[in-house]
Amino acid sequence: MRDRVQIAPFTGAIQTMISFYQIFLAGVAAFFITASLKSFFRTRRPAPLLSLLASLSIFVFAIYPDIAHLVSETLGMGENLNTLIFTGFVIMTAALIYLSGRIDSLERDLTRSVRGESIREFNRSKDK
Repeated sequence: MRDRVQIAPFTGAIQTMISFYQIFLAGVAAFFITASLKSFFRTRRPAPLLSLLASLSIFVFAIYPDIAHLVSETLGMGENLNTLIFTGFVIMTAALIYLSGRIDSLERDLTRSVRGESIREFNRSKDK
């Protein structure tokens, strides 16, 4: 790992050296922040706010990576960052399972609706 000077967050000072990866990740997060804000103001639905929250946290963690350790220690997960990453994976897996169930439900409802409309259309054409 390269030597670089990092000053603790919330002290008013910034890091003296930011890697290309941090700049790239912050740029991607900024893109998603703008897309989430545009989506929210266009639809006025709360769904983009979750994406906005995730993008903002990625942006902050990209610029100030030491904050991840601070959050991990504050939540009682210890100094090990792996626990925080594992917790994120568990939350994402739960969200994917939930969304998969919602998609299956919507697919079933759509199939039932299309099937009913087909039967009605068939009966109308048969009666003529």
